[in-house]
Amino acid sequence: MDITLNVAILLIQIVGFGLAGVVIYRMTQEVGALNGTVTAQAEALKTVGELNKVALEMARLIEKNAEATVEDARRSLQRGRPAGGHQAALPGHGGARARLERLDAPTARARRL
Repeated sequence: MDITLNVAILLIQIVGFGLAGVVIYRMTQEVGALNGTVTAQAEALKTVGELNKVALEMARLIEKNAEATVEDARRSLQRGRPAGGHQAALPGHGGARARLERLDAPTARARRL
């Protein structure tokens, strides 16, 4: 009986070492997969940072353009041009109110019904 007990303990230890090896192997695979995920997330964050820089540059350019437009309008007013003088220079802006009223007419008729 002593030998049977020793053999059983030996078999349990062998199975335990085998299972421990499997667990270690699977954990190594999981760590590798996590490293890949972290690398992908780092690349995504880098790309988002670059996109933010581009968006900031575009906002600055738009702001400069707006400032130049306002300054141009201010100079035009100082030269004595009438306040509505800008609209004549922009095609399609004359009569905008009349066009809006024409577009709104079918809606107004539908509301009355």
